[in-house]
Order: sequence, then structure tokens, then C-alpha cells
Amino acid sequence: MHLRTVRRQLRRDERGTSIVLVAVTMVVIVGFAGLAVDLANAWSQRRQDQSTVDTAGVAGAIFTAERTKAQAIADASGEVIRISKASLSLAVSDTEWATAWAACQDLDRPTIFTVISPASPCISFTATLQRLRVNLPEVAVTTAFGGVLGIDEIATSAAAEIEIFLDPGGGAMPFGMPGLAGGDGEICLKTGSNPNGIPPCDGPTIGNFAFLDITEFGNLILHTTQTCTGSSNTRLARNIAQGADHPIGVAPSATSVFKLDRDACLDGNFNAQPYTLTTETGNMASALHDGFVDGVSGVAGRLTNSTNTITIAGNAIDDTPLWDYLTANGKAICGSISDHDAMVDCLQNVWQPSDGVIFSGTIDDAARFGWVPLFWDLTLGTGTSNLNIQEFRPVFIQTTFWKCTSTGCKYIHDPGEPLTPFGGGGGSVKVEASTSIQIPFAALPDEIVENGPGKPGQLTYAIIE
Repeated sequence: MHLRTVRRQLRRDERGTSIVLVAVTMVVIVGFAGLAVDLANAWSQRRQDQSTVDTAGVAGAIFTAERTKAQAIADASGEVIRISKASLSLAVSDTEWATAWAACQDLDRPTIFTVISPASPCISFTATLQRLRVNLPEVAVTTAFGGVLGIDEIATSAAAEIEIFLDPGGGAMPFGMPGLAGGDGEICLKTGSNPNGIPPCDGPTIGNFAFLDITEFGNLILHTTQTCTGSSNTRLARNIAQGADHPIGVAPSATSVFKLDRDACLDGNFNAQPYTLTTETGNMASALHDGFVDGVSGVAGRLTNSTNTITIAGNAIDDTPLWDYLTANGKAICGSISDHDAMVDCLQNVWQPSDGVIFSGTIDDAARFGWVPLFWDLTLGTGTSNLNIQEFRPVFIQTTFWKCTSTGCKYIHDPGEPLTPFGGGGGSVKVEASTSIQIPFAALPDEIVENGPGKPGQLTYAIIE
């Protein structure tokens, strides 16, 4: 064969090879381009998955309210499964979707989630159900072009953690108000064997001292641990200092069946919202002083959380009077006020509900502002009594009585007023009794009232991851 002919033949062979290479390359390029489209579809599905577990998780957390622990787990799990199917618009039956959840695995579950739902290993809770984790079963996205590269489908999933937050204003203080105390004016928040003859704190007359044994469910944010039984001094002081660590509800009626706080604590559902509290019989004055002044277990005393203080027996406590929180309209209605008697008189006799809000929203952050349960019962009973809550009343901690005897107290302090020492008595000088001024609901901004204990706004269901 002629040399030129051989070269021509080789060039024809090379052209054939190039065509094959180009064809293969085009297939690969098209395959990867198609795969990019498939990955974009999968990413879109992943975003939908995340939205789904966020929505389903919040719905599930809400379904833990006012239930036993077993009921809460079952109802929350059912709601997660139902909402997730509806959100994803999957063409599967309820049974098939439930089976997918039952077979699901959550390999990245943090160790804090120790309670696993019987419905699915991918639905789990912390010990007292304050936090819920949802891990979606894998959703397969069929590829349109990936098959060229041997990829027929892409699996997507997502996880979310939901936490139940108790609003800072939602923690009830452990002081009981009998139904007879309902209304306006000043009441004895906590009394003792002394002082006598200093109304409204003139000593116990019905066998208890107005303390309530509110348990601790364990709160991840407040760093409390579950303490349902045993000595109540420490948890009593903590509850005075920062309010109850868990949601508390209100009884539907005076005759409602008891829903004991202690029973709900032992059962272990953070969101059970019990509405029956137990009165304490002991004086427990040390808990009052610790809760108000000294603090306990790293929690500062309630009355020490202030920049405007007065020093009493070496203790710097809040000295901001209630009238400092009046709005301009409130000051116009109440006039010039310089003592708590005038403040009480304004709330009882001058201000009318039609006058509307007279306190600013900053009162919610006041060291002396808080919420106290008012019971359906007209008295606190004798000894230890289980009482149903009718509602929670906003109060302002007013007078504190320090080192008291039957004839008087070493100090009586009203914020914003001169401190007059009365002398008498040695030993440590501590708070032994306290009064509070009841604040009418209509005098407060709506957002404060709506976020108080026993209200839907006391809780926030927040996506934390």
C-alpha cells in the first residue's frame, strides 16, 4: 500500500475514535448537567423536609400540654406523624407512613434525648419532655437524569429540636391567696407567728403561713433539677427568687377534680400544667429571707435584682416604689404619690377600669413584680391543704418586716419611703413577713397579662435547631 494511502486510512481511523470520545464525553457532560438539576430538586425537597419537621415538631410539642407523660408522648408522636404526612403531600397511606416512622433510625440523636417514642425511634424527648426531637424518615427523590450515571434516586431527610420555654413572667411565686383576698388593695403575702398587730400581717390565724409547696419539674433553661418530694426549704427559696420552674394552669371550676402539682412532677411531663397546689404548715422564715435576699443555689435573691437599692442590715435590696412605674396618664390620674397608702387608695378609689392602662411595660422587669395564685377556696384551710387555682393575680411586693417580735419589728421597709428602725432584738436580722399590693389586670399592658401564669402566652414553643 502506498504510504500516502496508509496515512489517509489512519486519519480516518482517528476520526472515528474522536467521534466515539466526543459522544462519550457528551453523555458524561449531559449526565452531570442532568445530575445538577436532580441535586437542585433534592435540595428543594430537603428545604421542604426541614420546614416539615419544624412545623410537625412545634405541633407535637403543643400536644404535650395538660396531659400525663404517657398521653403526652403518644399524642405528640401522633401529631408529628400526621402533620409531616400532610406537609409533604406524600402519595402513601397512613399505615405506610406510620411504618416508615417505625423503621426510621436517628443515628445523630444527642444523648440528652433519653425518652424514645414507641411510635418511632425518630421521635424523642428529654427526661421531662421539655424538649422534643424529630428526625424525618428518608424521602426518596427520583432522578430525571441521574440514571445516566447510575443514580436513580436521592434520599433526603431533616431533623429539628423544639424547646418549651416558660416566659420569665410566667413563673408563679409560692404564696397563696384565698378567694376572700381577691380584689384590690394590700394583702399579707406571707405571715408568721410575728409580727402581731401590724395589719395586714398580724400573725397566722388559720394554721398555715401562706407558703405553697410548689415542686420543681426540672427546667433546662433555669438549670433546676426534678425535685418532687422531700424537704421543701431549698426549692421554696428558689421559687420565691425566680418563680416556679414549670407551667401551672387554672382549674376550670371550684369543683374541679384535683390535679396535683406533685403528682404531675412525679409523672414527669413539663407541660402537664397542674392546677392544684398544696399549702405549707411551717413558718419557714429562712426560706423567705433566702428567696428575697440571700439567694439560693446560685440564684440571686428576688429583691436584690435592682440598681436602685437601700441597705438594710448589710443587705442591698430594691428600693423602687410602685408609683415609679406609672405612665404619664397614670400619674395624672393618681396625682402626686409618695407612700404606699396613697398608691393603694388610687388603685381602689380613684382609678377606674375605664381609665385603662396606667403602668408601663417596664414593670414586668421589676424586682418586686410577680404573680400569685388565687384559689377558689375562700380560706387557705387548716394545716396542709390541697387547693385549686382560680386565677393568678399580679402583685407588687410591698412591705418587708425584719426581725420581729410580738410587739414590733427591728425594721419595716416600704420601697421609696424612709426606713425607720424600731430597735429591739439581737441576732441575725432577716425578712420574716411581707405584704403585696394587688394590681388590677386592666391597669397593666395586655402583653404582660397575656404572658402571666395560666395563660396561653406563658409558653413559647421555639425551634432551637
